[in-house]
Amino acid sequence: MSKDYYKTLGVPENADGDAIKSSYRELVKKYHPDRNPGDNKAEERFKEIGEAYDVLHDPKKRRQYDQLRKYGAYDPRRPNSGGAGGFQGNINMEDLLRGGMGDIFGDLFGGRRGRGRQRVRSQAGQDLNLTVSVDFLTVALGGKVKISVPGDGRCPVCKGSGGQPGTDFDQCPVCEGSGTVSQQQGGFAISRPCSRCLGRGVVPRQPCQRCHGTGRAPGDTAIMVTIPAGISEEKRIRIPGRGEAGEGGAPRGDLYVRVVPKADGTFRREGNNVITEEDIPLTTAVLGGKLTTQTIHGEVSVTVPAGTQSGAKLRLKRKGIANKAAGRTGDHLVILRVSIPRKLTKKQRELFQKLSELD
Repeated sequence: MSKDYYKTLGVPENADGDAIKSSYRELVKKYHPDRNPGDNKAEERFKEIGEAYDVLHDPKKRRQYDQLRKYGAYDPRRPNSGGAGGFQGNINMEDLLRGGMGDIFGDLFGGRRGRGRQRVRSQAGQDLNLTVSVDFLTVALGGKVKISVPGDGRCPVCKGSGGQPGTDFDQCPVCEGSGTVSQQQGGFAISRPCSRCLGRGVVPRQPCQRCHGTGRAPGDTAIMVTIPAGISEEKRIRIPGRGEAGEGGAPRGDLYVRVVPKADGTFRREGNNVITEEDIPLTTAVLGGKLTTQTIHGEVSVTVPAGTQSGAKLRLKRKGIANKAAGRTGDHLVILRVSIPRKLTKKQRELFQKLSELD
């Protein structure tokens, strides 16, 4: 199999959901584009980690993936590879996760033999999964961001048909209109899309000049995505009809966007609570006083009690992230760090000396 998602996340095959989530979070932080600017390998690793987590954290997808691993799959780097029983079908993981095991094994055990049908039905486009980095405040408060969606889109000239506008279509001479061809391997009939007609069952007399008959045009597409306030890394945003273009004019797949907050030097998140740290003078810690701190909702003045110790927390209720699903808003926690002066003036030293004598 060309992709080992367990290896990608560095977890064993019997890892539970918590272990998968923990490993995912550590790897995302390590390979985050903000921590590796200009590192193309780290960026590619970051995308692979997101793809692996999309599969392994979903129980249904993980069961399907494990079943495919059990039977083996074709690796494009090793054409003669195969699993138990000589199974060598060239199976695409996205096809598995979109259509399920039933469609795939239906092909393998005689569902589509490549003959007897005039034309294959259109195939919907594949879903796309993207992981994007978004500013902390946008993740916390919600907003809109522009993202670039990679992959092939439907050709604007032929509308995905592969033929020049106005041309006629003939039955494919290779698959005889079925859209698939079969090959006996290891006792099974392995069915694959016809490479001549690309699974359409027909071929244009005059291929489209823009896409050369593929029905797709390369290029990224920029779209605006609405980020729900307080979305977690475990959740995905589904955008219908923004995946890959379908074959033969079929509908596009969907786009799933996972949001990862960019590293922020001011705020960090724990659930729906937001945490910041503030330094306070020794005199304020001893005598008490006022402190102005920054929250995601703006500046807030807080009271520092007399006798505050370093590491103490001040809680600002309902100043954190709003969770509409739970019907509540988190708090803002300010962790106080007492600042000890490194150098003292002569007068300050005398005063501290007198305080020491009193103690």
